[in-house]
Amino acid sequence: MNDNTKISAVFPPFSGNITADAVNMLMLNSKKKTALHVKEVADTCASIGYIYYIDEEKCRIAGILHDIAMICTDEDMLTLAKEYGIKMCAEEEKFAVLLHQKISALIAREHFKVADREILSAIECHTTLKAEPSKLDMALFIADKLSADTGGLPPYFDTVYAALQDSLEAACLAYIEYKLGSGKMLCVHPLLSEAYEYLKH
Repeated sequence: MNDNTKISAVFPPFSGNITADAVNMLMLNSKKKTALHVKEVADTCASIGYIYYIDEEKCRIAGILHDIAMICTDEDMLTLAKEYGIKMCAEEEKFAVLLHQKISALIAREHFKVADREILSAIECHTTLKAEPSKLDMALFIADKLSADTGGLPPYFDTVYAALQDSLEAACLAYIEYKLGSGKMLCVHPLLSEAYEYLKH
């Protein structure tokens, strides 16, 4: 990352071990709960990858880095988005936490030196998904939802897990339909709407 960027998050030097460094970064920024979550997501994503013939190492890297932007405050994320020219939709400008998927991809690329486009794409849409998702996009999206860090199994777990036995697409659609029908969303992100329309057809 740019050393001149004025944000509150702590960025320790990158040693080359992505998993160890990501967990260390989260812990140094007092994000123990997130550190536990990303390790679980990495394992879940790798398990999904094994079933659906997706590179398991890519699954693990995407999983361990998908929430790395949680070290940042909302102000930090807005600062980074502006500095690196990241396009924001109205929903992200209003609810900066929605930016964390894009900022996580930025940190993965700039700090952790991840150049693989599939991994970066999966991180960048892990909260919302998108139209025409790759298998890795969907695997990380589902892994994140099945490993939600809310304590205990999420209410949609059985539905999404059962759908996963049919296909990645069915599992993604099951989750999105649950969320849209829950009435508990801050807002509906445009990418989620696009993913929903794509998966329906």
